[in-house]
Amino acid sequence: VVERTLRPSLDNGEVVIAVRSCMSTAVYQSRDRADAYSTLAEHDWVPTCDLLVLLDTDVKTALSRISKRSEPLGDHETAEQLAAHRELYLELAPFYPSRHSELVDVSSSEKEVIEKVHSVLTRQLKLHNG
Repeated sequence: VVERTLRPSLDNGEVVIAVRSCMSTAVYQSRDRADAYSTLAEHDWVPTCDLLVLLDTDVKTALSRISKRSEPLGDHETAEQLAAHRELYLELAPFYPSRHSELVDVSSSEKEVIEKVHSVLTRQLKLHNG
């Protein structure tokens, strides 16, 4: 996908929005912190993105939202796992290959979160388009 779709689109100056990254791989599939950093380093072939948006909330809010689903908790959805993964995402973010990054607090209402993300994306698109 990277070589067939992503890189050509970026080379053509197109805007590409991805919802997952190698950072997710580093956070969820690593045995420890050293392995997480190693995973990021091994993904040096991933193109540098213009903007990394991290959606962040506290564990209590995350668990409250998860409990409203009609599905059982996932393997990574305990308070301990959520706290550990949140900490690792925040720790790894500066090492992710991006020109800019934004941490968006998503503990507010859905409408406010959408407005925050829209504002971040709009600002980045204005920079991209000159």
